[in-house]
Amino acid sequence: MKKFLLISILATSIPFLTSCSNVVQNIENVSAKGLTLRVSADELSSRLEDDFPIVKNLPYGEVELTNPKAILKKGSDRIVTGTTIKYENDNLPEQKGSLYISGSPYFDASTGNIFLRSPKIEKMSFNGVDLFDYVKKPIIDALQPVIDNIFLQHPIYKVDRSSIANSFIKSVSVDNGALLITFGL
Repeated sequence: MKKFLLISILATSIPFLTSCSNVVQNIENVSAKGLTLRVSADELSSRLEDDFPIVKNLPYGEVELTNPKAILKKGSDRIVTGTTIKYENDNLPEQKGSLYISGSPYFDASTGNIFLRSPKIEKMSFNGVDLFDYVKKPIIDALQPVIDNIFLQHPIYKVDRSSIANSFIKSVSVDNGALLITFGL
């Protein structure tokens, strides 16, 4: 009886959940645990574009992040975000490269958004040269506080705060190459 009641409530809640784009098409599973929404890497990338470019003025120069891309690998419980990075200061010509950061998703009930926990710089290159081969520790020491700050302020996925949907988010995880958002009571 409890299972039937839960499924009935979730089924009648689907119209409220439509504020999360393409909810009905992306339903992964409906069970006693709740309704699970599957968010693809392409949809995450599209959502990330709303917050970019990100520009940070630092004591040692200006960093600009553009062209975000979410990567969800099968077999991994982390989300990887790749961006184009541009760095410039008064002493160097503009440098362009790529930056890859990974982290675990978590839902912040106070904002109704999904963020990356413990973002970690995975790879960084400028002008086609992988800098981690040469100076990994100094780069991480200089950029990690900036990366932590960016991912505290910029969610990887936003749930409409006016929607009833974010009131029912039970858990978020990465599985089988997708972000899974489970709604339940």
